[in-house]
Amino acid sequence: IKNSPFMVTFEDGRPSEYSTASGDGLTLAYTDTLTYFQVFAYDVRNNRRSTGGDTYQFTLHGANNYTGYLVPCPKPPAAQTGEAHHAICDPYDVEEGHYYGVYTPLYTGITVLSVYVFNSTHATDDAVVLQHITGSPWLPTVLPNTQDPYTSDIDGDIYDTIAGKTQTMQIQLRDVNGNKLISGGHSLELCMYGVASEWGTIVPWGSTPG
Repeated sequence: IKNSPFMVTFEDGRPSEYSTASGDGLTLAYTDTLTYFQVFAYDVRNNRRSTGGDTYQFTLHGANNYTGYLVPCPKPPAAQTGEAHHAICDPYDVEEGHYYGVYTPLYTGITVLSVYVFNSTHATDDAVVLQHITGSPWLPTVLPNTQDPYTSDIDGDIYDTIAGKTQTMQIQLRDVNGNKLISGGHSLELCMYGVASEWGTIVPWGSTPG
Protein backbone atom coordinates (compact mmCIF):
# COMPACT_ATOMS: atom_id res chain seq x y z
CA ILE A 1 0.00 0.00 0.00
CA LYS A 2 1.01 3.62 -0.19
CA ASN A 3 4.06 4.55 1.90
CA SER A 4 4.62 0.93 2.94
CA PRO A 5 6.78 -0.28 4.61
CA PHE A 6 6.45 1.76 7.79
CA MET A 7 9.01 2.26 10.49
CA VAL A 8 7.52 1.34 13.89
CA THR A 9 9.30 1.97 17.17
CA PHE A 10 8.56 -0.46 20.00
CA GLU A 11 9.31 0.81 23.49
CA ASP A 12 10.22 -1.47 26.34
CA GLY A 13 7.52 -2.29 28.88
CA ARG A 14 7.33 -1.77 32.63
CA PRO A 15 10.15 -3.06 34.84
CA SER A 16 9.62 -6.60 36.06
CA GLU A 17 10.88 -9.48 38.14
CA TYR A 18 13.04 -10.48 35.16
CA SER A 19 15.50 -7.77 36.16
CA THR A 20 18.90 -9.20 37.07
CA ALA A 21 21.65 -8.32 39.55
CA SER A 22 25.40 -8.87 39.78
CA GLY A 23 28.32 -7.84 41.95
CA ASP A 24 30.28 -9.02 44.96
CA GLY A 25 27.77 -7.46 47.34
CA LEU A 26 25.33 -10.27 46.57
CA THR A 27 27.63 -12.94 47.98
CA LEU A 28 30.41 -11.37 50.06
CA ALA A 29 30.79 -8.38 52.38
CA TYR A 30 33.05 -7.12 55.17
CA THR A 31 31.86 -5.27 58.25
CA ASP A 32 32.25 -1.49 58.19
CA THR A 33 32.97 -1.60 54.45
CA LEU A 34 30.90 -0.15 51.60
CA THR A 35 29.46 -3.09 49.65
CA TYR A 36 28.04 -2.72 46.12
CA PHE A 37 25.86 -4.55 43.61
CA GLN A 38 24.22 -3.51 40.33
CA VAL A 39 20.86 -4.22 38.73
CA PHE A 40 19.94 -4.37 35.05
CA ALA A 41 16.27 -3.59 34.40
CA TYR A 42 14.19 -5.91 32.18
CA ASP A 43 10.53 -5.64 31.24
CA VAL A 44 7.80 -8.28 31.46
CA ARG A 45 8.82 -9.69 28.06
CA ASN A 46 12.43 -10.00 29.20
CA ASN A 47 13.54 -7.04 27.08
CA ARG A 48 16.30 -4.88 28.48
CA ARG A 49 14.88 -1.51 29.53
CA SER A 50 16.54 1.47 27.84
CA THR A 51 14.82 4.11 29.97
CA GLY A 52 15.29 4.96 33.64
CA GLY A 53 13.05 6.20 36.41
CA ASP A 54 12.23 2.77 37.85
CA THR A 55 12.04 2.10 41.59
CA TYR A 56 14.11 -0.72 43.06
CA GLN A 57 14.28 -1.35 46.79
CA PHE A 58 16.57 -3.65 48.74
CA THR A 59 16.47 -4.88 52.32
CA LEU A 60 18.85 -6.62 54.72
CA HIS A 61 17.42 -8.90 57.40
CA GLY A 62 19.06 -11.05 60.03
CA ALA A 63 22.35 -10.09 61.63
CA ASN A 64 22.09 -6.79 59.74
CA ASN A 65 18.88 -4.85 59.13
CA TYR A 66 18.62 -2.07 56.57
CA THR A 67 16.30 -0.79 53.84
CA GLY A 68 17.58 1.23 50.89
CA TYR A 69 16.82 2.18 47.29
CA LEU A 70 18.90 1.69 44.18
CA VAL A 71 20.18 4.77 42.34
CA PRO A 72 20.93 5.18 38.61
CA CYS A 73 24.34 4.29 37.30
CA PRO A 74 26.24 7.15 35.57
CA LYS A 75 25.36 7.61 31.91
CA PRO A 76 27.15 7.88 29.57
CA PRO A 77 29.39 5.19 31.04
CA ALA A 78 33.04 5.61 31.91
CA ALA A 79 34.14 3.92 28.69
CA GLN A 80 32.66 6.85 26.75
CA THR A 81 33.50 9.72 29.10
CA GLY A 82 37.04 8.63 29.87
CA GLU A 83 36.41 9.12 33.58
CA ALA A 84 37.39 6.69 36.30
CA HIS A 85 35.21 3.60 36.46
CA HIS A 86 32.35 3.55 38.96
CA ALA A 87 32.74 1.33 42.03
CA ILE A 88 30.32 -1.25 40.61
CA CYS A 89 28.47 -0.03 37.49
CA ASP A 90 29.49 -1.73 34.25
CA PRO A 91 31.61 0.89 32.43
CA TYR A 92 30.39 -0.28 29.01
CA ASP A 93 26.65 -0.41 29.65
CA VAL A 94 24.88 2.40 27.79
CA GLU A 95 21.26 1.69 28.77
CA GLU A 96 19.46 3.95 31.26
CA GLY A 97 17.81 0.97 32.96
CA HIS A 98 20.89 0.39 35.07
CA TYR A 99 21.08 0.89 38.84
CA TYR A 100 23.27 0.15 41.82
CA GLY A 101 22.84 -0.41 45.54
CA VAL A 102 25.28 0.06 48.39
CA TYR A 103 25.19 -1.03 52.04
CA THR A 104 27.59 -1.24 54.99
CA PRO A 105 27.08 -4.30 57.22
CA LEU A 106 28.05 -4.00 60.89
CA TYR A 107 27.80 -7.57 62.11
CA THR A 108 28.81 -11.04 60.99
CA GLY A 109 26.18 -13.75 60.87
CA ILE A 110 23.35 -14.82 58.61
CA THR A 111 22.14 -11.86 56.56
CA VAL A 112 19.43 -12.05 53.88
CA LEU A 113 19.64 -9.55 51.00
CA SER A 114 16.41 -9.05 49.04
CA VAL A 115 16.08 -6.85 45.96
CA TYR A 116 12.62 -5.80 44.82
CA VAL A 117 11.14 -3.97 41.85
CA PHE A 118 8.10 -1.75 42.31
CA ASN A 119 5.37 -3.23 40.12
CA SER A 120 3.18 -0.28 39.18
CA THR A 121 0.74 -2.39 37.16
CA HIS A 122 -0.41 -4.34 40.22
CA ALA A 123 -0.23 -1.47 42.70
CA THR A 124 -3.38 0.06 44.14
CA ASP A 125 -4.08 3.12 46.23
CA ASP A 126 -3.87 0.99 49.36
CA ALA A 127 -0.85 -1.14 48.62
CA VAL A 128 2.52 -1.00 46.94
CA VAL A 129 3.47 -4.26 45.28
CA LEU A 130 7.14 -5.19 45.46
CA GLN A 131 8.38 -8.23 43.54
CA HIS A 132 11.67 -10.06 44.00
CA ILE A 133 13.92 -9.72 40.97
CA THR A 134 15.60 -12.76 39.43
CA GLY A 135 17.79 -14.56 41.98
CA SER A 136 16.48 -12.67 45.01
CA PRO A 137 16.92 -13.21 47.93
CA TRP A 138 20.66 -13.76 48.42
CA LEU A 139 22.68 -14.83 51.46
CA PRO A 140 25.90 -12.81 51.40
CA THR A 141 28.70 -14.00 53.66
CA VAL A 142 29.61 -11.14 56.01
CA LEU A 143 33.19 -11.37 57.29
CA PRO A 144 34.74 -9.40 60.16
CA ASN A 145 37.05 -6.47 59.49
CA THR A 146 40.57 -5.93 60.89
CA GLN A 147 41.35 -6.44 64.57
CA ASP A 148 40.64 -3.68 67.06
CA PRO A 149 42.55 -3.67 70.39
CA TYR A 150 39.73 -1.96 72.30
CA THR A 151 37.13 -4.65 71.60
CA SER A 152 39.36 -7.75 71.66
CA ASP A 153 39.15 -10.04 74.72
CA ILE A 154 41.89 -11.38 76.97
CA ASP A 155 41.39 -14.10 79.55
CA GLY A 156 43.48 -16.43 81.68
CA ASP A 157 46.24 -16.06 84.31
CA ILE A 158 46.56 -12.30 84.07
CA TYR A 159 46.59 -11.07 87.67
CA ASP A 160 47.12 -14.09 89.95
CA THR A 161 50.55 -15.30 88.93
CA ILE A 162 53.43 -17.07 90.66
CA ALA A 163 57.07 -16.20 90.05
CA GLY A 164 58.91 -18.89 88.16
CA LYS A 165 55.74 -20.57 86.94
CA THR A 166 54.62 -20.53 83.35
CA GLN A 167 51.38 -18.61 82.94
CA THR A 168 48.92 -18.74 80.05
CA MET A 169 46.27 -16.43 78.68
CA GLN A 170 43.89 -16.45 75.74
CA ILE A 171 43.20 -13.57 73.38
CA GLN A 172 40.12 -13.39 71.17
CA LEU A 173 40.60 -10.81 68.45
CA ARG A 174 37.55 -8.77 67.45
CA ASP A 175 36.86 -5.98 64.99
CA VAL A 176 35.61 -2.52 65.93
CA ASN A 177 32.02 -3.77 66.23
CA GLY A 178 32.95 -6.71 68.44
CA ASN A 179 32.74 -9.39 65.75
CA LYS A 180 35.09 -12.31 66.36
CA LEU A 181 37.89 -12.65 63.84
CA ILE A 182 37.82 -16.05 62.15
CA SER A 183 41.19 -16.03 60.38
CA GLY A 184 44.72 -16.33 61.67
CA GLY A 185 47.99 -14.74 60.64
CA HIS A 186 47.76 -11.68 62.92
CA SER A 187 50.87 -10.20 64.49
CA LEU A 188 50.78 -9.83 68.29
CA GLU A 189 53.47 -9.04 70.84
CA LEU A 190 53.42 -9.86 74.56
CA CYS A 191 55.43 -7.56 76.82
CA MET A 192 55.62 -7.26 80.62
CA TYR A 193 56.89 -4.16 82.43
CA GLY A 194 57.40 -3.47 86.13
CA VAL A 195 59.56 -5.29 88.66
CA ALA A 196 60.60 -7.64 85.87
CA SER A 197 60.55 -7.00 82.15
CA GLU A 198 59.85 -10.07 80.07
CA TRP A 199 58.78 -11.00 76.57
CA GLY A 200 56.67 -13.96 75.66
CA THR A 201 55.21 -15.79 72.72
CA ILE A 202 51.64 -15.65 71.47
CA VAL A 203 50.52 -18.72 69.54
CA PRO A 204 47.18 -19.76 67.98
CA TRP A 205 44.73 -21.26 70.47
CA GLY A 206 41.40 -23.03 70.22
CA SER A 207 39.56 -24.41 67.23
CA THR A 208 38.78 -21.04 65.59
CA PRO A 209 41.51 -18.92 63.96
CA GLY A 210 41.68 -15.40 65.34
